[in-house]
Amino acid sequence: HKNPATWTPEDARKWWSAHCKANPSPLHANNALAAMRRMMKLVIERGIRRDDPTKGIKRLKIPKTRIDDLPSPEQMEALVQSIRSQKCRHSKESSQMVEFLMWSGLRISELQTLRWEDVAEPWLTITGGKKGTKNAEIRQIPINSRLRAILKARHWDKAHGPVFHILTPRIALDAASKRTGTRHLRIHDLRHWFTSHCIEKGIDVVTLAAWLGHKDGGKTLLATYAHHQKLHSLASAEKLGA
Repeated sequence: HKNPATWTPEDARKWWSAHCKANPSPLHANNALAAMRRMMKLVIERGIRRDDPTKGIKRLKIPKTRIDDLPSPEQMEALVQSIRSQKCRHSKESSQMVEFLMWSGLRISELQTLRWEDVAEPWLTITGGKKGTKNAEIRQIPINSRLRAILKARHWDKAHGPVFHILTPRIALDAASKRTGTRHLRIHDLRHWFTSHCIEKGIDVVTLAAWLGHKDGGKTLLATYAHHQKLHSLASAEKLGA
């Protein structure tokens, strides 16, 4: 294989084409491109070459997330139970991690860095660890009853360090989706599920945006979850004549 430090733009295009074929996920492909560009930046800074051969390569478009047919609460409970019932070493922790993401709206990176030192009733402090959160701001979210039950189940005397020890429950989630006949869910879909559920329960977008770590006061939520907002509006209108 040719050393990337000596690539021509044509070499970079061939690499990108081969990588996209081998990695059908646009997100994974774009992450690889970003990593390659960081490497090229270091090569340029060290004077090994003057230009970045990946400069003309365009990132792949990320398909919009489907949020119109997310599983019902009953389906999600069945999915969690399916994970918990397996006889694997990490089944219990995987089910708790999925459930925690469902009821907190945290990004997986935020949950991976959550420590017992960040848990203090009635709040969770979300720091994002050394890398920080996506918007580089620390925030607090209230510990609801579902989260409280998971934390109680995982807590031990003088608990410290990470709340969860596995990095991701993705494999367990994929397998459970197939067993239960639930549509395929990505880990990030659990954040969408939490958001949709909160909107359907009537939680105002300003409060919800703060929980999710959005800095726009709810504009993104209003644009992305307009369909859910309309359904909630219709349901609320029916209460007027009750």
